Amino acid sequence: MATKITDFTVMKELQPATTLWNFYHPERAPFRFKSRHLPQARLWQAKTRKALVETMGFQDLPRVAPAPHQI
Repeated sequence: MATKITDFTVMKELQPATTLWNFYHPERAPFRFKSRHLPQARLWQAKTRKALVETMGFQDLPRVAPAPHQI
């Protein structure tokens, strides 16, 4: 019985990155950097930073001391 050896170089669907690259469309990214002047760049930076904090979600927790203590 013959064995057919396949790998991602022969069959692109075996490479997970191929599917991920199909979803990659930087021209449609809502926060892509396209500023030409400093004030416009700073506005983009502020808007993007705010969106990142909202996405991360845990930035609104109260600060804690870095020293551990036993509960």
